[in-house]
Amino acid sequence: MRLSFFSRGEPAPASTPVAPDDTTLPYDPNLVPMLMDEHRILRAMLQSVREAAKVRRYEVIKPLLNQFHTELKQHAQRKSGRCFAYIERHIKDHDSTLVRSMHASAAHTERMVSGFLQHYLSIPVGDANLRRFGRELDEAIAEFQQRLEFEETSLFPLYRPRDAY
Repeated sequence: MRLSFFSRGEPAPASTPVAPDDTTLPYDPNLVPMLMDEHRILRAMLQSVREAAKVRRYEVIKPLLNQFHTELKQHAQRKSGRCFAYIERHIKDHDSTLVRSMHASAAHTERMVSGFLQHYLSIPVGDANLRRFGRELDEAIAEFQQRLEFEETSLFPLYRPRDAY
C-alpha cells in the first residue's frame, strides 16, 4: 500500500527543495527478514480464518479478520514507509518502472483484499453464506499469496545498501 497525502490548496513553499538526507531513512539489514516474517504471519492468519470456517466456528471469524486487517495495515505502512521509500530514493532509472508497477499491483491487491475484509467485517459469516465466504476467502488468499511472492522475489531484492546500487 502506498500512502498518499493530498494538498489542501496551500501554495508550495518558495524555498528550493532540499535533497532528502540519507540518514532520515537508513538501510536496515533487518527490514527484509522482518517483512518476510510478517508475510508468514499474515498467511497463517488467513489460514486460521479458513480453518475456522471449515469447522463452522463462526464466532472467531470476525475477530480473526479484524486482527488480520490491523496487522496488514501495519505491515503495509512499514513496507511503504521504509522499504518502498528507501528503494525509490536509491534505485537506478531503469528499475523505476518496476517500482511503479509494484505500486500499481499493490494497490490492486489492496483493493481486492480490503473489499473482502470490509464485506465480511460488516456481515456475519454463517451457514447461509459459508460457501460464498469460502470461495471469496480462497480468491483473497490466492491474490494475496501471489502479491507476497512477487514482493519476495522482485521487491525485496531491490532493498540493499546504498553503495550496492
